[in-house]
Amino acid sequence: MKTIKFVLILLCFSLFEVNSYAQDLKAFKLPNGLSVFIWEDPTAPDVYGMVACNVGSKDDPENLTGLAHYLEHVLFKGTQKIGALDWEKEQPIYEQIIKKYDEMAQETDPVKKKEINDEINKLTVESAKYSLTNEFSALTDGMGGKNLNAFTFYDMTAYHNSFPPGEIYKWLELNSERLINPVYRAFQTELETVFEEYNRAQNNPGRQVQQFMLTNIFPNHPYSRPVIGYPEHLKNPQLSGLIKFYNDWYTPQNMALILVGNVKTNEVIGMIKEKFGRLQNRPLPEKKVYPDTNFEGRKQLSAKIAPSPQVILAYKSVPEGNPDKIALEICSKILSNSSRTGLLDKLAIDGDLMGAWTSTFGLKDQGRILIFGIPFYDVNQRRYDSMGSVEKKIQKEIDKLREGQFEDWLIESIKSEMIRIHDLSMENLSNKAQSIMECFIYGQDLSMVLEYKDIVSAITTQEIKDVAKKYFGKDYLALYLEKGKAPKKDKLEKPKYDPLQPLREAKSDYAKLFELMPVKHETPKYVDFNEVQVKQVNDKSKLFYTPNKENNIFTLQLKYGIGTNKMPNLDLATYLMNNAGIMNQMKAQEVKQAFSALGATCEFSVSENYLTVIMYGFEDHLQESCNLLTRQILFPNLDEKQMN
Repeated sequence: MKTIKFVLILLCFSLFEVNSYAQDLKAFKLPNGLSVFIWEDPTAPDVYGMVACNVGSKDDPENLTGLAHYLEHVLFKGTQKIGALDWEKEQPIYEQIIKKYDEMAQETDPVKKKEINDEINKLTVESAKYSLTNEFSALTDGMGGKNLNAFTFYDMTAYHNSFPPGEIYKWLELNSERLINPVYRAFQTELETVFEEYNRAQNNPGRQVQQFMLTNIFPNHPYSRPVIGYPEHLKNPQLSGLIKFYNDWYTPQNMALILVGNVKTNEVIGMIKEKFGRLQNRPLPEKKVYPDTNFEGRKQLSAKIAPSPQVILAYKSVPEGNPDKIALEICSKILSNSSRTGLLDKLAIDGDLMGAWTSTFGLKDQGRILIFGIPFYDVNQRRYDSMGSVEKKIQKEIDKLREGQFEDWLIESIKSEMIRIHDLSMENLSNKAQSIMECFIYGQDLSMVLEYKDIVSAITTQEIKDVAKKYFGKDYLALYLEKGKAPKKDKLEKPKYDPLQPLREAKSDYAKLFELMPVKHETPKYVDFNEVQVKQVNDKSKLFYTPNKENNIFTLQLKYGIGTNKMPNLDLATYLMNNAGIMNQMKAQEVKQAFSALGATCEFSVSENYLTVIMYGFEDHLQESCNLLTRQILFPNLDEKQMN
């Protein structure tokens, strides 16, 4: 493990620096408790900024589910300064709206409820004369910000976008100011948006299956309920509840500022303290503790809700941050992985199952390992194999895992794949920010990001065998999902509102001052296409090449100018090529194993206009990987059972 040095600097907050391949990652805390992470990358053209909060839908009050998600939406609506054209006139109307939402939530008479709703609409229309609900977004766009967005999950909420390096002062100003006295303007329009999200989910069979699964694998825990909230609570929102939720949880000690990209720590430390140091700390409420869930023996549940039959086996796993996490992830990949060399992958490639895969689902409180199997469909008898036969086939492979019946080469190839996927993800600024955010939310050391490759490499085969025995026992939940439609749920009726009339060309006093704030003018970094080398391969084909300066991972893409528009059966051919062996040389999974041994993965895909082959791997094995791919393309062995 590499050492961590702690240094006290003059601005009264502690800073530590991590010596590793990512030595430009710095972390410190402001006096108000805000955690700050800066990952410098001078080669990046932009900066990716994120404000993360250690609160999510798990923390919604039980009688007001959906608050965390609602709050995420309305935190774009401005403050008593941002978007405020005349706060003195707007404030009394806003306070009336808050009271009316409380009044409507308590009212049970539908007629009176509608009357209150109409009053809220009139007040909202009146309030819109003194405010701008889109000013935060407009100011972000005006400073060159891109991809402004946010997300809510069970344990976290985050707000993020990228922006030019010279705009760092303005970004810090705007994104700290949004957290000071926020005003939840035009809440009615966000109601319509959230209602639409809920209604779309009711039309999505996949979402219905997912919700059934979550309800049963996390019983008696908020992880079992939808992030968006229950419909009865969505229909009765309370702005007062949102305000309390914000005041309770959006406090600096519960938040992190993350900057990744073309940013220099020594230049922005003072700015960060000036801007985010303004946030007032408040005591945090205690998070509710939920009893752990234990599966005892085998329990089976059935439902006719799936687009096609499937079996899901759920095993108790570990929460994020648990020392067993990575070894468990390797266990999961022994069963199924992206190289398709796993024990379950062979069942799918050979056609014994229509599909089989695994998923590790770790959250802050609890975790699960999920194993999915889709039964084989007999085209002659026009029926699926039984659910019981699917479970038996899966359990046979789980027994091999539990008993340590796997080869060392598979372990090494899985580790290699995990390292390659990690290196590829670290090429992206948003992925870097996401990985830091997860360390903050789950209370993990930053070494989980910085020394990930060393940690994965150090996992021993014996550790993997011990973990397999510990977690893949006889205690699990078996979900048999048969073909059918979930019972129809009532959709949320969108309230009918008079539209708000946007004020054109208006600006708040804050916006006028914001536009005058200093900008550090820098020469933009453009992509230099002259760096791309071009070679003629034959009369119709060209090779375009550019070096990867980030790491030793190559990406090879073969693109053919033909798609399903002209050759409709290419989608079937593509499916078969993804499971093809090499004639007279290798069976299908042997080809997967050969790619995996080289640290490479390959995938065929097709669109209406193009057939694409894409391969990732380590540069040390580029030639061998290309040779193997060439043999598979020229001499594919396509199995009749797969065709059926």
